Amino acid sequence: ALHRRHASFFLELVEEAEPRLSGPEQARWLALLEEEHDNIRAALHWALREDTATAPEKSGEVQRAAKVSAGEAGNLEIGLRTAGALWRFWLVHGYYSEGREQLASVLGLADRAISEGKYSSESPYLAKALNGAAVMAWRQNDYDGARSRSHRALGIYRQLGDRIGMAQSLHNLGNVAHRLTNYVSASAYFGEALALRREAMDKRGIADSLNNLAMVVDEQGDYSHARSLYEESLATYRELGEKRGVANSLVNLGFVAWEQKDLESARSLYEESLPIYRELGDKRGVANALNNLGLLAWERGEYDIAVSLFGESLARHRDLEDRQGIAECLEGLARVAGSQGHAQRAARLWGASEALREAVSISIPPGDLLEYQRNIALAHNLLDDESWASAWAQGRAMNTEHAIEYALSGRQ
Repeated sequence: ALHRRHASFFLELVEEAEPRLSGPEQARWLALLEEEHDNIRAALHWALREDTATAPEKSGEVQRAAKVSAGEAGNLEIGLRTAGALWRFWLVHGYYSEGREQLASVLGLADRAISEGKYSSESPYLAKALNGAAVMAWRQNDYDGARSRSHRALGIYRQLGDRIGMAQSLHNLGNVAHRLTNYVSASAYFGEALALRREAMDKRGIADSLNNLAMVVDEQGDYSHARSLYEESLATYRELGEKRGVANSLVNLGFVAWEQKDLESARSLYEESLPIYRELGDKRGVANALNNLGLLAWERGEYDIAVSLFGESLARHRDLEDRQGIAECLEGLARVAGSQGHAQRAARLWGASEALREAVSISIPPGDLLEYQRNIALAHNLLDDESWASAWAQGRAMNTEHAIEYALSGRQ
């Protein structure tokens, strides 16, 4: 009874926090969840505990009873509701692996309970947990898992007639398609999500959809259209006091400015985003902002500053196990090496990044490809073809940790 009261108390807390993780109070509520994270972990552990793990091998009937008790609807629903309400906190504060594991555990118990006729396969709590699991899978480059979870959640939300839930599932599917540079599908998913959010008058969701539609056109080189969508999204985020959305839009507008060589505007936008990410405890946001500032320092020929910024960003992405971010930092350091005339180091870093991108199916966006190739060519021109190919192959052969260690060491 004591454990149930504890779990119920923290369920109430996370469900009170969930809607406040977007909007003007998000920093305070994110900090509160961080402060109570150990208690929340304990509550989830109780709700999801496997009674059979330590049960003695008695009769088959005893074992079957224990298995059913582990999936009882009361405990299971506490677990589903808690994990489903926490995914945005896990995302912002960088608990990708932990969040994914917790959601996988609760969904595993839910599937067993459903198969035993003890829980509904059309529960809104199940759908929310599926969407959360999809986001965690996408963030860790498991695109098949993200698609599967999103489609299943979408089916439940369609049965329930829940437009906001449907929109989140479609948004997740758009994120996967976008990451894989399938821009036609990404636009279709984001557009369908936007229509549902407009119907539901979900202003925050509308801003999210506009932001992601902007990323699609941005990466295809339509900077004017992208800027217009980013600015519309930013205005809505500012109106709502949605700080993380504001920071994301500032960064994306910074990308557009950087791509158009307006370096002062890009720096101003990036520098405005960084303290917002720090306030929210958004670890990936901070890491990305540092990487972006590193690119600007490289463009200005401030190579020591660029190396420091890329190095700090790389260390943070390593802590997050964020392989896309790691690849981008390796590329930033490769640019610096090439600009300083260290062609072999540049080749190794470009090769390591290429292998990492291939491993997680992340391509260079079409709009960035010419600039990417130009920077590689600048370094390649400093070295004969055989030496370049050898150094590139050495980089490709590095595992992720070896590549990070090499990049941070500064060795030639």
